[in-house]
Amino acid sequence: MQDVQVRSPGKGRTRWLSETEITALREHSADLWPLIATAIGTGMRRGELLAMRVRDLDLDRGAIIIPRGKSARARRTVPLGGEVLDLLRLLVESENLGEGDQVFATVAEKTLRPAWETARRAAGLGGVWFHDLRHTFATLLIQQGESLAYVKDQLGHHSIQITVDTYGHLVPGGNRQAVDKLDDVGTDRLPDIGESGSKMVAARMNRGADYV
Repeated sequence: MQDVQVRSPGKGRTRWLSETEITALREHSADLWPLIATAIGTGMRRGELLAMRVRDLDLDRGAIIIPRGKSARARRTVPLGGEVLDLLRLLVESENLGEGDQVFATVAEKTLRPAWETARRAAGLGGVWFHDLRHTFATLLIQQGESLAYVKDQLGHHSIQITVDTYGHLVPGGNRQAVDKLDDVGTDRLPDIGESGSKMVAARMNRGADYV
């Protein structure tokens, strides 16, 4: 299986997974798949995933509210696609988790690395880091036509410049100057749950769409 690896100007390595690689992970990650699927479907950071508690889930609306501070305005809301929503709902119900319980209670920082290494090697993936699941989410959004401003909100970047430096080269047309002129947007703006790029990402994961 060929590694797909590109370099973003000044920011080093950016790597994302193909549909074939995601399928391989699904088949070989066993109990780790709910965590992996959530990472791919939301772009959440490893620390955010491990710290996520049941009270951060809005299963009725299909969203995760990720706390970034004590103020409600410091939070960001990431919509959930069908498969990820179903996986999280099943996990909460089957484990009988309470509001204050960690969603991925069986995974800890010290156990995630070996579990991830086992899964990726079983799937035949070389040179893939857990953080590349976040890159996969962002890349899918861009390929589906979402703006870098929206990607910034979903990833929780503090500045649009971080998003531009990391993913600007993936924007169709590659007009770097136009990308650099993007206005910064507030991270407190909540996305439209009904039209979420996150849900489109999940749809592509489920139907096996082909992408770079």
